[in-house]
Amino acid sequence: MRKTSLRPAARISDIDPERTYTDLELQELLSVGRFALYKYRRETVNPLPFYQIGGQPQYRGKDVLRWIERQRREGSGRRPR
Repeated sequence: MRKTSLRPAARISDIDPERTYTDLELQELLSVGRFALYKYRRETVNPLPFYQIGGQPQYRGKDVLRWIERQRREGSGRRPR
């Protein structure tokens, strides 16, 4: 049996440019896992900007929104499977 989430799906429009997000909060907003955020931060082209505070990654909302916009414009350069 498949588990269903009781929370409504988060949207990109829910990201507040003036706020700082934790790893868990951004995972929920972008509907991705922890490893996906790690990979996005380590990209050689267009990495996801973050700050390391107390050993934990933190993300500024305006940086995340700018990163998403660049992803949409530039694309991944990969062919769909």
